Amino acid sequence: MDRYNFRNYDEYRSAQIEANKKKIQRNWANEAEMRYLADWLRLNRPTVKSGVCHGARNGKEAEWLSKHTGAKIIAADISPTILDFGGVQWDFHEKNPEWSGVLDVVYCNALDHAYDANLAVEAMLDSLSPNGVLVLQWTPCGHRDFYPNKIDCFAANLREYKMFCNQHGKLVETLKIKDIRKAAKILLYHLIVKSNPVQQGPKNSFKLL
Repeated sequence: MDRYNFRNYDEYRSAQIEANKKKIQRNWANEAEMRYLADWLRLNRPTVKSGVCHGARNGKEAEWLSKHTGAKIIAADISPTILDFGGVQWDFHEKNPEWSGVLDVVYCNALDHAYDANLAVEAMLDSLSPNGVLVLQWTPCGHRDFYPNKIDCFAANLREYKMFCNQHGKLVETLKIKDIRKAAKILLYHLIVKSNPVQQGPKNSFKLL
């Protein structure tokens, strides 16, 4: 587990916005993946009515999840370009008072873009309704251990992701999906996490963060 050390927040924010603009028409997730997740939600959380996709870029992930769940899913991103797609500009490290305790699902495949994964996951968990779940994506090509940089600034292997989830909440299920877009059929993992009210206070095990 490792992270890139920025000089200050402005450096981080500028790097993320610049990268977002360059990839504005590209989607990391696809509709089939979001439909698979929606199927799990309908089976295990049939009362899902609201949620947010963090790091949504052009809003497609939120659109697909909304389409296949029937829920109102907000597209959120640190870049102001999200406003062009009907979304909300928001840094996922920060708790949003309007979302606190009310969202049934929070989805994020962009935790590798966090300058402080502890802050980000705590803010996401804060948004969950009592029966809500946080869905974090991990892939061997996008989130594993690598030398972090200004864009992909947080890196961890799957075992570390699972430990991290249990440190902040409770990992209730791991969904394994074949990514048919890749010739090698790389596996995607969706880590389903719920809030754990027993755990209180700061989480300090991972000193890197």
